[in-house]
Amino acid sequence: MAEIYIEILADNKVDFKGRIEMAYKCVIWGNGVDYEKIINQIHFEIYKGNIEIIALISRRQDIVEKTFDSFIVIQKEELAEIQFDYLIIATSLYYDEISRQAMEMGITEEKIINGLALNLPLFDFGRYVQLVNKKITILSDDCWGGYIYHHLFIKFYSPLINSYWKPDSFVRFIQKPDYYLKQPLTMEREGNIRGNMCPIGSMGEGAEKVYVEFVHSICFRDAETLWNRRLKRMNFDNFFIKMGIDAADERQQEYLEAFDKVKQKKVCFYSGNTQLEGVLYLKRFEKFVRTGSRADTLNYYDYCRNLGWLSKSVDILKLLNGESDYLRE
Repeated sequence: MAEIYIEILADNKVDFKGRIEMAYKCVIWGNGVDYEKIINQIHFEIYKGNIEIIALISRRQDIVEKTFDSFIVIQKEELAEIQFDYLIIATSLYYDEISRQAMEMGITEEKIINGLALNLPLFDFGRYVQLVNKKITILSDDCWGGYIYHHLFIKFYSPLINSYWKPDSFVRFIQKPDYYLKQPLTMEREGNIRGNMCPIGSMGEGAEKVYVEFVHSICFRDAETLWNRRLKRMNFDNFFIKMGIDAADERQQEYLEAFDKVKQKKVCFYSGNTQLEGVLYLKRFEKFVRTGSRADTLNYYDYCRNLGWLSKSVDILKLLNGESDYLRE
C-alpha cells in the first residue's frame, strides 16, 4: 500500500480532502546563490507531486547548456510563450526588479512567489498556495498578523496591521468582524508624537463600539489611509483570528469564553492552562522564560511574536489553513 501511495504522489498532488489534482506547473527565474539554497526543497516538492518545473529562466550569458538540473533553460523573453501556474523568483537581491518585469509581461502578482518562502520550516507548496489563492485575512489583536505576512512573503490582506487592541474591544470585534469591518472608521484621538500618543480609531456605536490603537502611525489620517487601502483587499470568506490573553488578567475567563464562541479559524496564545479548543499554552515558552536573560520582564506576547521560536512549536502553514494537527510538540 505504501508503494502505491508513493507512486501516486510522484505524478499527482493530493489535497487536504484527499482529492487528487495535477501538480502545479512552475517556472523558476534565477539560478544563482539563492537558487542553490532552495534546490533541494524544489526537488522534494517535485517528489511529493506538488509541482512540476517546466522551465528555468537564466541570463543569456549564464546559459551553458539547454538544461540545468534537468530543467529546460530559457531566456525571459520566452516566458510569454509558456503556460504555467506560478513563477518562483529564486533571487532575493533582484526580486523586486524581476517581479516588476514579470508583471509588465502580463503575469499577475498572485502568480509570483518569492523563492525564499521555500526555506520556511515544514514548507509545503500545496498549503502555501492555498493561503495565496484564498487570500487569507489575519485578524490579530497586535502586530502578530503583520509578522506572519512578512514571514510568509505574502501580501497584506488585512487592515489590522501595525495595530493594537485592548482585550475588551477585541473580543467584541471578533464576535462579528463582518459587521465591524463594514462600519466607517472614526477618529477617537489624534496622534501626538511629542506626547508619545498614537492615534485611536473606533467602529460601531454605543455599547457596541470597539477601539483600535494605531501604534505605528503618527496621525489618524495616515492610519486611515492604510486601513482603507488594505480593507479593499480583504477576503471576508477566509478569516484567521489570533488573540493573546494574559492569565493574570482579572477578566481572563470572560475573554476565554468569548474567544471560544468564535467560529472562524483561530488560535489564542494563553499564559495559563485551559482545555478550550484553539487555546494554547506552549511549553517551549516556559523553558524560554526560565532560561532567558529577560525572564523577569518577558511576557507571553513577546514569545508568540518571535516567529523563530513559534515555528518550533507549531507548523504555521497548517495552523493558518485550519488543519488540526499543527502542533509540533
